Amino acid sequence: MADQASFQGLQEWSDIFSKSLGKQSEKYYRKFLIDIASIFLGLKQSLLFDYAFVDLRNATRLIGSIAENEWVDRRADILKVGENIFFTRLKPLISNLRKTIDSKEFTLIDVSGKLQEPRVLEDAIARRVMEQFRNIVDNLEEKLNDSDLHSPKVDEVMTRYRLVDLSGLFLDEQLWCIPSVFGFLLGYPVIYWCENASEDNCLTLVPLNRYKLTFKASVSSLCSSQIPDCCRTLVAGSCGKFKSCNHTLFSFTAPITLESSYQSQVSEWKKKIHLLGEILDISQDLTCEKTTVTLAQVSL
Repeated sequence: MADQASFQGLQEWSDIFSKSLGKQSEKYYRKFLIDIASIFLGLKQSLLFDYAFVDLRNATRLIGSIAENEWVDRRADILKVGENIFFTRLKPLISNLRKTIDSKEFTLIDVSGKLQEPRVLEDAIARRVMEQFRNIVDNLEEKLNDSDLHSPKVDEVMTRYRLVDLSGLFLDEQLWCIPSVFGFLLGYPVIYWCENASEDNCLTLVPLNRYKLTFKASVSSLCSSQIPDCCRTLVAGSCGKFKSCNHTLFSFTAPITLESSYQSQVSEWKKKIHLLGEILDISQDLTCEKTTVTLAQVSL
């Protein structure tokens, strides 16, 4: 387990976050630490950084600071998609994404604004989207191999984390539904697709199932030998050494009328999370809640 010396420096996390991303972002560092710990634990495959504004320069500064620090002995990589920044571990991400495609672990739902109500994405478009997803994974793998080859020559810190920029893949945004790409990268079992993501969708006032996975994180619960010390350090930095804090790992919606089309994928997703929780001996700290909501506006 992480020793006492590791925990004594944890007040510096706030300073690292503030210096890397600006004073306005300082209040989000606790959420970030648990999200990164969850990536290392395998509970999340990636994090879309949407707490506050972050660009590539600030993201590399933050991960570089963490990589240079002895508190965390694992690497978090950076993935850039357009102007958006994801934090992840690229090798596990690629493996997970390939598996989700091969095993059809998600349902694609068409929520285009021209529709009167959402529907399962029709086969021809779904095949095109699946091919786009395969293209994303192929590009990730190619760029990962390239970064493995070249990054040690560029910067000593880069040997401890990788940066992959997929922005060039999405130059013609009319060919892509970026919210679908995000859902794919984040590992959602239900992924929304929209013909024109910049326009309204058809989810307004539609009854939705909302699924929320919560992690009651605490240092004391992370006692399994399967859990790396750095995860205890990150959780201690967020919650304190002797406290726990509830953190939402996933939150997504899906139309109630289409539940029979995605119920199997959601059940398998929950089962996979539960099995991992049992392996890590934290299943009692993972709670999946299903509620019903009707929203005046749904952002993709």
